[in-house]
Amino acid sequence: IQPGDTAQVAVNFDATGLEPGFYTATATFYSNDPNLDEVNVDLTLEVTTTAVDAGATAITINDTVAICAGESTQLTATPFGKYYNPVFNWHSNPEGFVTDVQNPDIIPGESAWYIVEMSSDSTTTVATDSVFIELRPLPEVNLGADTTLCGNGSKTLYAGDQGTKYLWSTGDTTQSIIVDSTTMFAGYGDREINVTVYGKNGCINSDTVIIGVLNCTGIDEMVNNVSMTVYPNPNTGEFYLDLHAVKDDVADILIFNEVGSEVYRNEQVKISGNMKLKIEMGHQASGIYQLFLRGKNSLGSRKIIVK
Repeated sequence: IQPGDTAQVAVNFDATGLEPGFYTATATFYSNDPNLDEVNVDLTLEVTTTAVDAGATAITINDTVAICAGESTQLTATPFGKYYNPVFNWHSNPEGFVTDVQNPDIIPGESAWYIVEMSSDSTTTVATDSVFIELRPLPEVNLGADTTLCGNGSKTLYAGDQGTKYLWSTGDTTQSIIVDSTTMFAGYGDREINVTVYGKNGCINSDTVIIGVLNCTGIDEMVNNVSMTVYPNPNTGEFYLDLHAVKDDVADILIFNEVGSEVYRNEQVKISGNMKLKIEMGHQASGIYQLFLRGKNSLGSRKIIVK
């Protein structure tokens, strides 16, 4: 193993021909560590006429019962030997789990030992066994917030670096893809894009983002319902938007840069009568931007000059 890592050592006992009772032994482990070249561990074996075997339905990898975060598994307690009306009691180490169900379903929140004790009317002996379940994290994947592009815009979607395999709903298998209106959209509208990431530890995670493409050209100051005034303009990326709506509406306010990428979004804005909104674009490069307002009854745009 690597320096600083830990490993489990399995010790197998063979109770063939032994009478019921307790048996002890000492296991000696040797290493090339100059500070600790020998370790003695005392071991105890209880031989009984009644026994229980603890297990789990999770996947076993290299003799380790492993499960991915958020998944469920079933603990199993299988009795052996002489028993009548067995009673099972489970608990965990670290603490936090207790049940008297023989084969309970669990969703682990951390790696832990699960210990079962079985008592029976036919014996005073309490049989016990345990199983260790390792909880493995899901690969991190975050495609970001839903976004909108102008017709000539594009956006790179990145699926992270924790996978050994990537599968996009577009058919791509790379870590990242470029979304644009010409290759991925048949006209304007919204499209849901999903990626599934297969982690290095065997766990799988996915994420979904909605990319919209708008026709940002040829929109007048007022279409059907709303008129807009921007001031000051030019500005430093902070300005006010005066709105006058003929009838109430709920709209999204989007701002795009010169290459059609979204740089600002404010969704589900309630528009009613005359109102003023303060817009803060954040730190943006100097240039010409396009503000786009889209609602059920409202549609309009304005050019913004950032100096």
